[in-house]
Amino acid sequence: MCHYDFRCAIIIEHNTNGDPAGTKRGTNYAQAVVFLTPENQRKRDANQIIEELKLKIGTPKDLKVIFTRINPGPPVGRPVNIGIRGESFEEINKALEEVKNELSKWPGVVDLDSNYKFAKDERILRYKPQEASMAELSVRSIGTNVRALYEGIIPTTMRGKDEEIDVRLTFKEDQKSLDLLSKLKISNARGVLIPLNQITEVEESIGIESIFHESAERQFTISGDVDTKITTALEVSSKSKKWISENLQNKYPNLSFVYGGENEDTDESLASLKKTFLLALFLIFFILILTFENFYQPFLILSAIPLGVVSVLLTLIIHNKPISFMAMLGIIALAGVIVNNAIVFIDFVNEGRKDGLTPEQSVLRAGELRLRAVVLTTSTTVLGLLPTAYGIGGLDKFVVPIALSLGWGLVIGSIMVMFFIPTLIVIVEDFRSWIFKS
Repeated sequence: MCHYDFRCAIIIEHNTNGDPAGTKRGTNYAQAVVFLTPENQRKRDANQIIEELKLKIGTPKDLKVIFTRINPGPPVGRPVNIGIRGESFEEINKALEEVKNELSKWPGVVDLDSNYKFAKDERILRYKPQEASMAELSVRSIGTNVRALYEGIIPTTMRGKDEEIDVRLTFKEDQKSLDLLSKLKISNARGVLIPLNQITEVEESIGIESIFHESAERQFTISGDVDTKITTALEVSSKSKKWISENLQNKYPNLSFVYGGENEDTDESLASLKKTFLLALFLIFFILILTFENFYQPFLILSAIPLGVVSVLLTLIIHNKPISFMAMLGIIALAGVIVNNAIVFIDFVNEGRKDGLTPEQSVLRAGELRLRAVVLTTSTTVLGLLPTAYGIGGLDKFVVPIALSLGWGLVIGSIMVMFFIPTLIVIVEDFRSWIFKS
């Protein structure tokens, strides 16, 4: 009996191109890709559509239906993705089944599947070295004759004008049964016909559809989705790691367990983001040192960045949004924008000090001169970002987090900078005066 795997991929972006990740090809697989209209033009989200389809389709007999929602951006991969590596197919399959049975009991974990698939029935011929040697037959000659039994032989080739056409001699399709193996006789070098069943043993088994490798090891994977209303990918990953270490690690010492999918992609992205952020901070600090020719004022300017981070966190809390990868990109972008106000403000303070003003007087004058410019530049930037954040004129959920983070983060951050930086400047100048007087 064939095992069918009907896979339905829900594409969020109506203009997404390409195939969903993880889809399979074959005569026993079918795939239906549903392209949705933009989210601001419909009343239901993709998860609601998937749930309705599940109710209508139900559980067809002899069919396995899997629904997959394709994310428009990072992180990619299915939320649940656990790989099992080892040498023994039997051990891997047992471990996969135990993990699958356990995960299926957890609330919010849905559409579990593994790539450990059984293929068609197989007949494995076990070579008898002693009997075959006495019959003067090699493994190669046995294999050639068995292959010719089912695929036929090419006794000659016809030449056309531009190509060569092989002439294949074979049995009719209705004659190609496995029973032919018991009747096959192989001629040795002396022309004696040797029955195949005298030099081989036939073993019946079920083959594996595909064998996958990662890091030069056999690896099979169990994957699935999560209902975000009940649980999260991070929660399932943490819980599964703990369960596997307590229940399977000692039971299967020859196997190793690896965790990928959405969490792996998120970890890699965050690690790359961390390096990028540190590099950006170093470059900003280096340029500020060259500009102001001291060390303490660049530190004052960089103190605006934590204010920007706090502003983004407040924005996400108010809008009930998670701290996503795109939101963190917004934090990095905001770091480069919000320091501009601090740079120009401190530059005006330095000009006042050169004119003989006290720290307090220079800060007050800089505030008077810069307030209008800060309000205007912040307002124009925010007015350009917020329509994208709220989907005015068209909603793109992929860029909403970064637009919200950069837009409202700039508003709140600029207000905080205009109160915090002047105060900090006066405190630092007083401290420096006290140090030098001492």
